[in-house]
Amino acid sequence: MCRKLSVGIMVLLLSIFVVLGTTAAVAQAETVIGEDVLQAGRPYEGTTLRFISLNYLYSKAIQQLTPHFEKATGMKVEIELYGTEDNFIKQVSELSMGGYAYDIVQVPPFNQPQYMAAGWLSPLDDYLQDSRFTPSAFDADDFFKVGMEFGSREGIQYTLPIFSATILYYYRTDVFDKYGIAGPAETFEELLDISKKIQSDEIAAIVLRGKPSIEQNMWPFGLIARGYSSFFKDYPDDLHPNLTDPNFLKAANLWKELFQYGPPGINTFSHEEVILYAQKGLAAQWIDGHPLAGLFLDPERSSVVGKVAVAKTPRGPKGWFPAFSEHGIGIARGSLQKDAAWEFIKWASSKEVLLEASQISQYLAVTRRSVFADPRFREKYSYFGGTFLDISNETLQARSLYFPPIPEWPTVGHVIARALSEVTSGIKSAQDAFSGANSTVDRIMKSAGYYK
Repeated sequence: MCRKLSVGIMVLLLSIFVVLGTTAAVAQAETVIGEDVLQAGRPYEGTTLRFISLNYLYSKAIQQLTPHFEKATGMKVEIELYGTEDNFIKQVSELSMGGYAYDIVQVPPFNQPQYMAAGWLSPLDDYLQDSRFTPSAFDADDFFKVGMEFGSREGIQYTLPIFSATILYYYRTDVFDKYGIAGPAETFEELLDISKKIQSDEIAAIVLRGKPSIEQNMWPFGLIARGYSSFFKDYPDDLHPNLTDPNFLKAANLWKELFQYGPPGINTFSHEEVILYAQKGLAAQWIDGHPLAGLFLDPERSSVVGKVAVAKTPRGPKGWFPAFSEHGIGIARGSLQKDAAWEFIKWASSKEVLLEASQISQYLAVTRRSVFADPRFREKYSYFGGTFLDISNETLQARSLYFPPIPEWPTVGHVIARALSEVTSGIKSAQDAFSGANSTVDRIMKSAGYYK
């Protein structure tokens, strides 16, 4: 009896061990997203990395996925997310001093030339070209070429592309139908005419970013500034400012007139207010980023789902100059653990991770060809009857020189942004505001050594 009981207990224990072993094996074999690009053997186990980034769609999605990286590598990643201005201040104060508080940096598009020229980022070429650090599965050639070019200077790669953005023209089809408007504006003059026609007490004809900032009012203003004139005389050959050119002033005045058909307080609006007005059905038109389409059409927040269409942005007399900006991810020059930082950057920009990020969030500004072509991506973002991705791709592929990629552009851009705000708010005339801005930019460019 005891012998039988002992045998039974042994069989039971053996069964438990088998089950536990199988469970452990299953858990161990569980797929870790992005694991195919990581080094074997967990060489940086126990390392803690710090990543500073803008508080936006890509970084929020990466934050959700980071436990996969931590599980696969044994590292820990501390992610700090900030708004545009706080992010810039913290990054510049740390990077300019050569500090090592941050290992990984998300670099905004307007700051990439500045950071690279200042030597604040560590070159990535040695990692990209060494199979010990970067396996073939990473496939750097899969990135859209222009994204990689945006993150390089004098043939050296400093960042990898993680967020490719452009601007589209969104309009309310129900409002257009009500007023008998056949279709979207193709020129800025048509945009103004439509705005005059559909303005009402119930709904603003148009909503735009108006807050004076290189990331806010300058983001859409570049469309009309380039369509009518240029920021400089003849980039890159002549970098004298061109802000008093009659055609530039004409663009500024037309922009001011558009603001008269916007909601109260439009001169303080950031993208957040544009999103809110679009979702609440309080605007008939808006010109803003294509990465925000998922927010404009969020069925849980938006009252205009099924009532919005999308088109290319209007053109000016000089032609069509669509927006383009590229956020990059790089290694801070002062980091004391660059190899480990590369492991995270490689993972966070890999095919599998970017695709998964697009599925768990509204991150659609993808930077890899394979992700853009993936059926799962195309199915999720087949907005506006399937036209959204085609129009976005056409606009992105146009890749116009939306702003001059010079280190001084963040400073210059803010000068122009303030002058533009003075115009749209009625504080100064376009002539007065941009005469002052032109003089300021001239001093900046002279000081930088572009001319005497």
